[in-house]
Amino acid sequence: MNNPINNAHLDYEQEYLTWYTREHDVVGEPFDATEFVQLVQEQWSDMPQLALAFARCTAQWPRREEGLYTHFIAPLHMDARWKFAGSRFLQHPTLGRLVVDVLHDGTVPGGLSIGGIEYLERVMRRVMEEPRELYWPAGVAVPTSTAPMRIVHFDPQGFERSRNGYTGA
Repeated sequence: MNNPINNAHLDYEQEYLTWYTREHDVVGEPFDATEFVQLVQEQWSDMPQLALAFARCTAQWPRREEGLYTHFIAPLHMDARWKFAGSRFLQHPTLGRLVVDVLHDGTVPGGLSIGGIEYLERVMRRVMEEPRELYWPAGVAVPTSTAPMRIVHFDPQGFERSRNGYTGA
């Protein structure tokens, strides 16, 4: 029997199970860091410990709903291990410009690990595709999702004149 309430409940349970599985996954998906190690050696020759840090990235946890960021730490361990050291730009031949989040990690040689990578060109493409509205001052566009309020200029005298049929200045 096709009951809308049962279907909504099943949809909710499926969504919860998907979230729970993702948040408690400590295995991740395989990640081949070979190309990244080579790029780091070429572009960041002043920081050889970051090439070693990338070489240790063997599993990834991409954010599926966005496709904008990939973590190299299991979500379950994020709070304990995320000790932000800084970010660096890395140019990839096919993925474009990346922002690499570097973490302090006293448990590994070199003291640094890679927390994740942000796909900057995807982020910027998404921002540019977001619907926009014009706000005051004229010509300045901001994403509608970030606009705190809409500014409307109201001239009561102009309104009265137009309401009475007069539209002249």
